[in-house]
Amino acid sequence: MNNHSISSVKLAAKRILGTYFFRCILATFISGTGILLIFNYILDGTVKVDNAFDIDAFYSAVLTAETPQDIYTYIYNSVSSIINSIGYDVYSAMLRRFALAIMVSFFVKLIYQFVVVYPFEVGNCRFYIDAHYTEPKYKQLLHGFSTNYINVVLIQMLRQVKIFLWSMLFIIPGVIKSYETFMIPYLLAENPDIRCREAFETSRKMMYGNKLNVLLLNLSFIGWMILSTFTGGLAYIFFVGPYYDAALTNMALRIKAEYNEKQ
Repeated sequence: MNNHSISSVKLAAKRILGTYFFRCILATFISGTGILLIFNYILDGTVKVDNAFDIDAFYSAVLTAETPQDIYTYIYNSVSSIINSIGYDVYSAMLRRFALAIMVSFFVKLIYQFVVVYPFEVGNCRFYIDAHYTEPKYKQLLHGFSTNYINVVLIQMLRQVKIFLWSMLFIIPGVIKSYETFMIPYLLAENPDIRCREAFETSRKMMYGNKLNVLLLNLSFIGWMILSTFTGGLAYIFFVGPYYDAALTNMALRIKAEYNEKQ
């Protein structure tokens, strides 16, 4: 893997954390976990309605069911019981309300991702790029909002749309496309005015021969992610998240340097 060995990338990331440990913890939390918590516990909660039947009981029935017929029987009996007690018209209204809530929640989340989460992703990239050369400033987390915000949102949105559409072809093409466009947030972090076509073309060229490097780097963090799950996310907030962001940025900088040398 030339100069992109996983060990050297992670060692460089550890040096960043060793120098700016608490600063990196706060930066990763603000630009990642924090903004997702805002959605999950504030925004998303405003569009939820009561379900048409008890979700907890449904999950319990699924876990204890011995055959698919048992699940079908549970659902049929639950729905029949509700219809008999409140009437078909009321139950139909509940279902329509629930379906509408799901659609509204989906679109609210989608918009929130585009206008908030993805610009913060670019800001996070800018922060960790700076951390490799100088003392990073928290204001860089807003880099995606303060410099050509519309361009940042549109390119990030198009990136996600392409990944989604390619994912419709049995998942793997979408994974390949996500790695092909890996460099886009970093390109935007350094040049928010970059044209859309140039961003995708440059990322594609940079990632030629480097997709496996980034994949292996991601796979090397599986153990850390499992540990984060067992600690209720605390390990991710206080170490794994910043470590992961610093490692990805170091890999991106190596890929960019290699690309520039070939030009």
